[in-house]
Amino acid sequence: MTRFIKLTNLIVNTSKIVTIDILPTKYVMNMNNHHFNGWILFSSGSVESTPNTVEICETKHPKDYEIVKKWIDSIKQE
Repeated sequence: MTRFIKLTNLIVNTSKIVTIDILPTKYVMNMNNHHFNGWILFSSGSVESTPNTVEICETKHPKDYEIVKKWIDSIKQE
């Protein structure tokens, strides 16, 4: 099994995938890395974390959808 999934505009490291939501017309990959953003000013500030997700829709990204579908099917066969 490969460690990366090559999509049209993205290469996904499979070791960073936590869950994949399999919906009727799309896949939603939830990644374990988050985007952090924050600021600090005079000992005061804030930090914000947003989860990293990848959505692959069957109608908007048909080639990527097929790639992920084949990858999931290969996992089911193991």
